[in-house]
Amino acid sequence: MSKGANLAVAAGSVRVVVGWQAGAGVPDADCSALLLAGGAGGAGGSGGSGFTVRGDHDFVFYNQPTHPSGAVRHEGKRRAGAGVTDTLLVNLSAVEPAVGKVAIVASSDGGTFGRVPGLHVRVLDSGSGAELARFDSGDATTETAFVLGELYRRDGGWKFRAVGQGFDNGLAGLATTFGVSVDDAPPPPTPAPPPAPPAAPPSPAPPQQPQPPAPQPAPPVAPRDAPARRSNGYVPGPGQPFAYFDTAGMENVAELTWRDGNGDVMQIVPVTQVPDLPAPLHDLAAMGRGLALTYARSGGALVECRPAQLDGLPAVRQILKMKFPGQAHGLVFSGVLIAPKATGAVIFKAQCPEYGTTGMRESMVMVQVGPESFFVPSPFAPDVDLQAMGALPSNVADRPEYDQRFPQHPLSRLRRLLAHIEATARISDAFWHLPPFAGR
Repeated sequence: MSKGANLAVAAGSVRVVVGWQAGAGVPDADCSALLLAGGAGGAGGSGGSGFTVRGDHDFVFYNQPTHPSGAVRHEGKRRAGAGVTDTLLVNLSAVEPAVGKVAIVASSDGGTFGRVPGLHVRVLDSGSGAELARFDSGDATTETAFVLGELYRRDGGWKFRAVGQGFDNGLAGLATTFGVSVDDAPPPPTPAPPPAPPAAPPSPAPPQQPQPPAPQPAPPVAPRDAPARRSNGYVPGPGQPFAYFDTAGMENVAELTWRDGNGDVMQIVPVTQVPDLPAPLHDLAAMGRGLALTYARSGGALVECRPAQLDGLPAVRQILKMKFPGQAHGLVFSGVLIAPKATGAVIFKAQCPEYGTTGMRESMVMVQVGPESFFVPSPFAPDVDLQAMGALPSNVADRPEYDQRFPQHPLSRLRRLLAHIEATARISDAFWHLPPFAGR
């Protein structure tokens, strides 16, 4: 087919296969589908006629592989020699009546489509495997996203059109075409505020003594030695830890381990030896760099390293992301609040895994800022290629200004848990007055 040509599709269910040739220096590509409502009966290409997505659920891709209607499903990539294919299954008979078009989209990762040879889209009868249509897109240059084709309604049936519309500004430009509001730039970073302490905090476990109201965490300034303080009245009994936090409403699932209603886990880890930290607390630049290198070697990435306070003690707060063990997609975000001393440490841990649909926060932020601005060097070791060491890539979607937009994302949940722990932590006087940590 030539660009702009169309033909009738008689099959009730089709496979749409996007293919290209892999090789040295060839960017990877991904196929996705946008289910579009509105318009004027399918006239014109996808870039006009008032067709828009109705919401995030109308975007089907590898991290959201099935539309809620079941009509469109992402089946994934396959390699055969130098050829790569990425496939969508579209059950045309099950597409909701409000949907007038299904746009077939390709986006590149790490370069332009001018460097992707053999880019094409095929439409196959999903029952017989017979090829119904093929469009070869051979004129790509600087584009980073393409609408290769579209399935659209016409006169009670379906047709396929070869579109071949490219976008130099990637998914952001493509999203604007479909009516998605995209800001010119992301809002400036603002730290997520800690929750206000309760007026009358519940009696926490394990200690039963009445506790004073929890102080707000101190502003983020590099801590040195802890100032003198009055006793908070916490004296741990036999078998009790020398620190705790407010666990009201959480399930005690193991010793010093709790789980909340989201399935996220928090833990207290008392350490009675010199903490394994790469730098003193007042040298946060060296601390962050050392942690970033350590986590990169383990296949993760340091998302956050900032000062904190635990019951008035100087502390450091870390957030790490790792791949979800045993899963093809999804991440696990882990947070650590550690108040080190010369001979031990109080450590609070929290872990929030990514369940169900994965990658929506990252995908929607990439649409907003564009792929060229999405991936950024690690702020903790910008002069080191951490990905070459095995680290996960750093991206702007991990920044806290996006937490409110995605409140149930595991990173947003983790930041709320860490703020809660920081606001309600209590540490025994005996530990509080140990000699300060000066580094290893």
